[in-house]
Amino acid sequence: MRLSLVLIFTGTFAMANTLTNPTFGQTETNCNYTTAAPYTTSTCPVIGDPAKFDIESISVTVVGTSVTATIDFNYGGTSSLAPYKDGNITLQPGDLLFYDPSDPNQVKFGVAIDSSRPDSTYSFIAGDLYQLGGDISLETAQTALGNPDAYYRRSEQVLMVDNTSTPTPAGIGNGVTVTALGNGTTAADYAVTVKFTASSTFLNLIQNGQLGVTFSAADCGNAVLSGDVGVPTPEPEGATLMGLGIALIGAAGYWRKKSSRRAN
Repeated sequence: MRLSLVLIFTGTFAMANTLTNPTFGQTETNCNYTTAAPYTTSTCPVIGDPAKFDIESISVTVVGTSVTATIDFNYGGTSSLAPYKDGNITLQPGDLLFYDPSDPNQVKFGVAIDSSRPDSTYSFIAGDLYQLGGDISLETAQTALGNPDAYYRRSEQVLMVDNTSTPTPAGIGNGVTVTALGNGTTAADYAVTVKFTASSTFLNLIQNGQLGVTFSAADCGNAVLSGDVGVPTPEPEGATLMGLGIALIGAAGYWRKKSSRRAN
């Protein structure tokens, strides 16, 4: 006797959701920048050249304790993401920051995109996850640049800093991967991916399947993408069906072996 099984699984086991910038690639005209909030007009969400600062999207995938995040954005420097000169100002990528969607004003974690810090005594490991608090704090674009004349989002929180001790990661990452993507208009210059192991405290930020993220393309805060991304966890019925499927596969193997012995 041959027992055949067809198993159908339902339920979500891993899903990536994307926070997309609806104004990415748009032409900005008649811009009026100021040195005080809101810093720019609604028709010009990017301060300065969008080819250097525009952000297309942020996507996040959570599978168990493994978190993968990809940022598609334009960068005025090279694909190494090293600091670069824009006029007489040195710029570098902002950090990818995370918060509880119910409290968007309180960033709890960050992933360093570049290891250098303009105002931090100690460096961070690019791609690793760090928990804010204690010796680790956030600095604003104003602190990072200290330029009284240039136009940028002075109050934007852009980078983690630690001036007391070598920062200890809350989750170990696999570094930062940069992939050339597009022309900076129809698609961003680069896709920057980080993958790290999350702590239980980080995972507790996920509320109703949503996780808050914010990112500045450079530490001047000239372009910022912030909002909630969906990071669904496995549905209970999906996990139950998986267990049932494994049991049935085992039963199928048992009956095949038993039938084979009888035939012999």
